[in-house]
Amino acid sequence: MNTSIRMIYSIYFLIFFAFSIELCSQDYIWELQKTPEGINTSQNEFNPVQFDNQFMFSRIVSSYPKQFLYSGESTITPFSWKQTALKGMNIAYPHKRSPNQYDPTIYFSSTYQTLKRSYLGIFELKGDNVVLPLGQEENGSFASHPCITSDGQTLFFSSDKEGKGGADIFYYIKGPKGEWLGPKPMEDYINSAGNEINPFSPHPDTLYYASNGHGGKGGFDILMSVREHGKWLEPIPIDEVNSEWNDMEFTILNDVEAAFTSDRPGGKGKLDIYMLKKSSQIPTATSYLALTPTVKLIQQDIEKVENALAFRSFIFPRNNKLSIDDDAMIQKLGKQLLEHQNAKVYMTIHPITEKIIDRFNAMNIPNSQIGIDSSILESMIMISMNSKEMYRSHPHIRSISNPQSFNVYISSVPENIMLEWEIFIKDSILKKGTSLPDSIQYNTNFTIIPFQDSLVVYAKGSNMMGMEVSDSLIIPIKRQIVDLSEDLDTNSIPVLWHVKEIKAMLPHFFRYATSFTKESAEVTENNQSNSSPKQIRLFETDYNQIAVENTLKMLKNEPELKEFTISKVELTPNHKLARMIRFTITRAPLEEYGNIIPVIIE
Repeated sequence: MNTSIRMIYSIYFLIFFAFSIELCSQDYIWELQKTPEGINTSQNEFNPVQFDNQFMFSRIVSSYPKQFLYSGESTITPFSWKQTALKGMNIAYPHKRSPNQYDPTIYFSSTYQTLKRSYLGIFELKGDNVVLPLGQEENGSFASHPCITSDGQTLFFSSDKEGKGGADIFYYIKGPKGEWLGPKPMEDYINSAGNEINPFSPHPDTLYYASNGHGGKGGFDILMSVREHGKWLEPIPIDEVNSEWNDMEFTILNDVEAAFTSDRPGGKGKLDIYMLKKSSQIPTATSYLALTPTVKLIQQDIEKVENALAFRSFIFPRNNKLSIDDDAMIQKLGKQLLEHQNAKVYMTIHPITEKIIDRFNAMNIPNSQIGIDSSILESMIMISMNSKEMYRSHPHIRSISNPQSFNVYISSVPENIMLEWEIFIKDSILKKGTSLPDSIQYNTNFTIIPFQDSLVVYAKGSNMMGMEVSDSLIIPIKRQIVDLSEDLDTNSIPVLWHVKEIKAMLPHFFRYATSFTKESAEVTENNQSNSSPKQIRLFETDYNQIAVENTLKMLKNEPELKEFTISKVELTPNHKLARMIRFTITRAPLEEYGNIIPVIIE
């Protein structure tokens, strides 16, 4: 049950946009009040609700939601449900009509069991005797957080059934015979490509809910929409309540009090309940920056091809960063180190070497499996291992983003007040200026890497009043992975070597060759056939004829390689390894092609 409920909160994608308080027509704001002692604990507290003129909330106890009543003076008492009809069902998100309407019906969420697994659905408890399933959605989806309007004619709830985005707001309407008709999704401008949860309707024409797809200060933000002349208006955020964290489950308790749930810092548990009180104070306009994108979602198609690239014993970092393919090779190498605990990787010294070590350590690879060569190479890193199995090929990953570019507009309130401003991503400044409004065009294909969850754009500036102001914009990225892998004979996999720095390369090459003879010696020792490799073949490409000739002469004179017959072979277009080798060579800078030699040991 706990897992099913938390599934609602599992995704935290963000979109930020500017909003002016003049859009909100209410003549009051909500002010944060101290939550009474005893309500929040180190457990998760959530779903504050007015229940029969009493303040009820839920708490996770032994992995299940349990309801409690607060009756003033920090008095907290567990609430017991009559089990005549419930028969042991776990109650989550209970809700009733406004207490001034006599209607004993209770709506709640609970799990229900199918032949394959359990799901979260909504139910209707009539009196103490009858439980009717209402929101048992199609298998694979959930329905949760039911909310009945004060007139009893509409039942809102949240579900991840087929809709506009992840979880969306749906509703039932009561038919002429008292039956529930639907459900139907709310309008597209109420729902979004993100997640909409926790509907609350204090009036048939007012709807509060939480969303992480409409923009705001944090993850989930509390929004409000009103219905005029039968049409729901665009939602607006309750800005005085929302924070940069996840704020949700807003509910009005009475004429002057409300409550909500948040995971903001300073609480006692991961989720805590916060209290609000109406104030007649109207917020005044201040100076701020506003970023507005022309897109709300970036679609990323990732093409992944296993065994597409041969292992490269060298890396050419660009701007002290790993390329996508370099990163994929390091990730694959890390996984192999975990699988072969007696294996060890050796690297030359370079500014990025320490970053690769940190990457390995983050994968729980011990330092005993990582060796540092004393050679220092300015433009590249050389890599070798002491195990034949570590030289396997690795995948190629290609990312295509849609749209390929979009605009971000920057403005200020009030206008013509900014002295200077800049827009940046991480540490890269995209644009600077002294006047607003302005805009930038952002190219996604060259900047967004595979498996990136979101794109974060920042703006900061200073105004004529000496104030430092800032804004942030976070656009979610939805990805789709396409596997284009082909079958490949992995018994004969080449390794690419860079021979320009031949003295630094030789110890790594010796380690590579020795890993084959060592394994063969172990096979012979176990009384199996002696299949010790005797052939080292250097592939000659269109670029490296001179490098192959020079390296061939040198290797033949090395005592460490006396067990091998060393020769060269032309890499013809129809060779079974031609495609892999040529594709892997293109991962290096063009000016280095002449120094790269593909090698295979058989």
